[in-house]
Amino acid sequence: MRRAFRFIADSFSFSNPLELIAVKALTHGALLTYRYKGYRIASCEIACRDDMAVKECLVKKTYRAALERSRPSGRGRYVNIGAHIGAFDVAAHGTWGRETRGVSVEMNPWTYARLVHNIYWNRLNVRPVHAAVTGQKGVVMVDPLRSHTGQSIFDRAEGSGLVEVPSIPLSDVPDPEPGAPIDLLKIDCEGAEYQLVLGARPEDFGRFRHIVMELHAPPPGREKQEVIRHLREQGRFQVETLTEGIHSLIFCFRK
Repeated sequence: MRRAFRFIADSFSFSNPLELIAVKALTHGALLTYRYKGYRIASCEIACRDDMAVKECLVKKTYRAALERSRPSGRGRYVNIGAHIGAFDVAAHGTWGRETRGVSVEMNPWTYARLVHNIYWNRLNVRPVHAAVTGQKGVVMVDPLRSHTGQSIFDRAEGSGLVEVPSIPLSDVPDPEPGAPIDLLKIDCEGAEYQLVLGARPEDFGRFRHIVMELHAPPPGREKQEVIRHLREQGRFQVETLTEGIHSLIFCFRK
């Protein structure tokens, strides 16, 4: 019952609350369409729990402070690593405007399909990339059935349904607009940020004016402070913690 009341309250963050409540009640919310500031996002609720990403980006507005602080004076450009179904892309366009350009990277092929759908459904000027961003080129084995927000490259991969997905370093992630600086790099990749950041060089960080990153509990042999120190020393960033916890949210900027 508490979850139902929470859903009803959250529905009023969107422009179609009554539709959301009715569809949830009649179908248990297998597939919902959220409408937000003129954008739409299709969410697979039961099998994939896409609602967790929608809630994080569009109800809790986890990235609002970072988007406001990195807001460009003209057309905005961003890179979204760990894009999931595109809730952050909708949040970025809702904050920066329709002219915003982005690159969104997602490793799970089924999640990537939903990301592509939401990008093209909203006619966003965003380039989707199917890959895992790690510290080096290679491949990772991914279970498409684990198509949810918590999937990680560290998940135990076994069984006959696994697929190979290319892994790339940060330097291989394309620019939203060739030759133009990137206003914000958003990273939420369930622990892969340690490889990603520690494998990046000063010139890789130089493409970005700001970074917002969810820093998860470290894998064995790593510490959060390693990542923060690398961002300061190699990226020349000031690093500010926006939220503390097992999963911290940090914001990086230059003075």
